[in-house]
Parts: sequence; C-alpha cells; structure tokens
Amino acid sequence: MSDIAVVGAGKAAASLANGLVTKNENVACIISKSLRSARDLANRLGIRNYSDSLADIPKWIRIVFIAVPDRAISRIAEELSMYDLDFPNTLFCHLSGAQNISLLEPLREKGAHTASLHIMQSFPSKNFVELRGAFAAVESSTPEAEKTFFELAEKLEMRPFVIGSEDKIFYHIAGVFASNFLIANLYHAQQAFNKSRIEGVDFFSLIKPIVKSTLANADKDGVIRALSGPVERNDLEVVKNHLSVLKKASRENGEEGGMDNIYLNYICQSLSLLEITKIKNPSDVESYKKLRELLICELKEAVEKEARCPKPKVHNNTKKP
Repeated sequence: MSDIAVVGAGKAAASLANGLVTKNENVACIISKSLRSARDLANRLGIRNYSDSLADIPKWIRIVFIAVPDRAISRIAEELSMYDLDFPNTLFCHLSGAQNISLLEPLREKGAHTASLHIMQSFPSKNFVELRGAFAAVESSTPEAEKTFFELAEKLEMRPFVIGSEDKIFYHIAGVFASNFLIANLYHAQQAFNKSRIEGVDFFSLIKPIVKSTLANADKDGVIRALSGPVERNDLEVVKNHLSVLKKASRENGEEGGMDNIYLNYICQSLSLLEITKIKNPSDVESYKKLRELLICELKEAVEKEARCPKPKVHNNTKKP
C-alpha cells in the first residue's frame, strides 16, 4: 500500500482516486484550487484530508498524482518543488497524454522520481469511470518509477505499457481521432438525421447496430477491410448528391445548426475514406480520380468562401491615458 496525494478533483482525478480507494490504496489527501471540489471528492470517497493548498501535502506522502489540465502541470510542478518534501523518496506523476515528463523537470532536479500515466479512457464527467481493462501508457524518468506505476496500473486491472517521451503526441492524436472525433461524427450524424424529419425513430437506437457492427468488422478484419459505403464503391452520383444537399443547407443556414461544419467534415472525411479505398482496392486507383477531383474542388470552394467572409471587428475598449 502506498501513501498517495491526488492534486486535482476533476473528471480524470475522480475516477483515478476512486480506483485507488477501491483497491485499498491509501489516498491520504485531495488537493484542488477549489476547496469545494476537493471536499466533494474527498467526501464521496471517505477521504478525511482535503485542501486548496499544495502546502498541505504531508511530507510522508510517497506518490503525488498531478491530475490537472495540461496547461497547469508545469506551474504545479514548479510550486511543489519549492516545498519541504522528501523528494528522493517521492514519485510525482501527471496524467496527460499529450505532454511528456519534461513538465516535471523542477521536481526531477530536486531528486524526485517523475512519470506520466495516461489512461486511454474517456472521462466525460466527474462520475466514476471503470478503469478495468483500459490501457495505460507509462513514461518514466527512473526504473523505480516505471516499476511502481506498472504495478499500480496492474493493481487497478489496467493494461500498462511503456511509452517514450517523443512518441506521446502521436499516441494522443490517435486517441483524439478514435474517441473525440467519433463524438463529433455522431453529433453530425444526429444533425443530419434531424433534417430528415423522420418521426417515431430514436436516433441512437437507429445507429447503434451499424456503429457496433462497424467496430466489430474493424476488430475482426482490420480497419481497411471494414470500409464500405459510397466512397468505397466509387459511387460518384451519390457523393455528388450528398454534397449538393449539404452545400445548399450550408448556404441557407450558415453556421446555424452547424451545417457549415457538417459540409466541410463530409468533404474531409470522404478524402480520408478515399485514401483507405486506394489501399483496399489498389487495382481500381485510376477509377477514383474523378471522385477525388470532385472532393478537392468542393474543398477549395469551401475554403475560398471562408476566406471571403468578413472578419468580426474587435472592439478595443482600452482608454488612452
């Protein structure tokens, strides 16, 4: 059992702290710039100590999780480095997927072990998310830090693996495409469905089977072979019709209802699908030229239209002395 402090009381912090407490780790204190947030999380988990000051982290703490937004990590590390902590015997770990452990350099310079532990999981709210089965990327400055966080991740029933500092950014981009962009696509699908004015059919009930089967096909046969649809079939007329309808809706509604974004997203994602199609059907590459030309022309037109739009005026209310 480790003596742990969690700095942060947000979405990822809540699920991590819950996982640690559930596995009988000693989460001794919750620290947050919002005392109310620290108190609320501590009360939910039966943790007695909470504070809005980093100075209240006990000297006997051996693991400090810095579970704050990326922009705050270096500031927190700098501030922690100024306190009277037992740095050589303490491990400091942030949870960012995009940032590496260089943000914790002030702590490493004090002799501390530093690491990052990124959990490939979605944390949409402060409700506790199940960590079991999730992959966890471990980046560390020392073998001891790597060993500690591997063991901790395994205790939480996650699947840890080593990641290098230079590899984190593309790893994180992969997560953004797979999770965040999926939500954007589902949102656009819902907006398009609403335009159809179909009654008596729930959107998510409608699309859940096709989403699940698409993921199942990708898992079974690989992403390339799982592709289907009008782009893969080189159905130029269907794509033209889609673009025509979306362009008209974009002109009529502008930014209202997000039709501009749906139109642009359709073009860009169709180009991505075309790239996959060429890999899946390499003998038919020539036949896809017209489709690519259509998509590129539509994209250029959309970008030029955006460039012609008047920019909003910025009002400077600063009074001259």
